[in-house]
Amino acid sequence: MCINIMRLSLYELRKNITKNPLLCFLFIIGSVLSCLIFIYYYGNNFSQKLGGHALNEAYRGFELQLKRKEDISASDLTVLDNFKIEEVEVSTGLDLPPEYRENLPDQVLPRICAYRDNFENVSSGSPIFEENSLSDNLIIVPKELSNLTSIRFNGIEFSVAGYSSSPEVFVVPIDAYTDNFQADTISYLCFDPLSDKEVKEAESILKNRFPAAAVLSPNNAKDMDKKEDSVAFIKVSMLYVTSLFSFLFLFRCMIDQSQHELTIYALLGAKKITIMKLLLWEVIVLSVSAFLIALAIHMIFYQSFFSQINIMDNIEYSVGDYAFVLLTTLLLSVCAAVPFAYTCCRSTVAQMKRNYNT
Repeated sequence: MCINIMRLSLYELRKNITKNPLLCFLFIIGSVLSCLIFIYYYGNNFSQKLGGHALNEAYRGFELQLKRKEDISASDLTVLDNFKIEEVEVSTGLDLPPEYRENLPDQVLPRICAYRDNFENVSSGSPIFEENSLSDNLIIVPKELSNLTSIRFNGIEFSVAGYSSSPEVFVVPIDAYTDNFQADTISYLCFDPLSDKEVKEAESILKNRFPAAAVLSPNNAKDMDKKEDSVAFIKVSMLYVTSLFSFLFLFRCMIDQSQHELTIYALLGAKKITIMKLLLWEVIVLSVSAFLIALAIHMIFYQSFFSQINIMDNIEYSVGDYAFVLLTTLLLSVCAAVPFAYTCCRSTVAQMKRNYNT
C-alpha cells in the first residue's frame, strides 16, 4: 500500500512539474534556501561544531574554586599527575596600589597567576620565562604598565620581564607565586580527554584534597553544552520552519491545481487519510530533493564561500552532521505540511464532486 502511494505521489509530482513548472521551481528554490539556512545555523550554533568537543579545554580541564585564599604547596599541584596533566595554573585576585590601578581600564579585575610547567607543554619551544630565571622574582604585567621596569607586591620587588595583551593578567614564576601569594583558583588541564570513569576518579581526588572547594569538571561543560544545544536546536528549527512555511503556500497552490485528480481518487473510494498520505509523500520527495541539491551546493562551495561566512574558523561537517540535518529538516517539513494537507482533505466527497464539476 505504501509503495503504491509513493508511486502515485511521484506520478503527481511529474504531472505538477509539467503543468506548473514555475511553481515547482519556486518551491524547490525556497526549500533549498531553507536547507542551506538550517545547515549554516546548525554548524554555527551547536557546541560540538563551535569547539564543544574533546580538544576544547573545557572538556579536558578541572577547576577548583576555593572558598577563601589558601597557601599552595608543590604537592597540591601534582595531585592529578596520574591523568597526564598538560599544565596547572594557580591564580588569585590582586589588589593593586592606586599608582598602578589608574593605568588600567576601570572594569578590569586584576589577577596574578603562575603556571607549574612554565607553559612549556602548551606552547612547545615558547615558555613564559627563561629556564635559568625561574627562581628569580620576575613578573609579566599588562602592556598598559609598559613604563614600569619593576613593581612591588607584598613587600617584594619584582622585575618586569615582559608584557601581556590582557589588561588584567599578571604572571610570575611558580616558585615566586607559592612563596609570596595565596590562591583562590587552581586549574588542571589534561593532554587528552578523560573517560567518564576517570573524570569521576579525578573529581573524587580533588574533593578529598580540597573538601571545601567547588570542583568544575568536564561533566559541567557537557551538561551546559547540552542545555545550550537544546535551545540552539529549537531556534534553528523555528528559523527553518518559518523560512519554509512561506514556500508551503506554493505547495498549496500546486495542490489546488490537482483538485480534479484528488476528487477522482475520492470518488473511486480513496480515504481521506490515504489522500493526505499522498500529499505528504509529495512533500517528502520534494524535501529530500531540495536537501540533496542544498547538500551539493554546500559541499562544492564550502571552502570558497560558506567557510568564509562562518562565525568561527575550522567548522567542519561530517556525514553524521548532514544525516542529522536531513532527518531533522524532513521531520520539520512534514510537520509544517500537515496543516496544508489537512485543509485539502477535509472536504466531503460531495463537496469535492461539486468542485470537480465546476
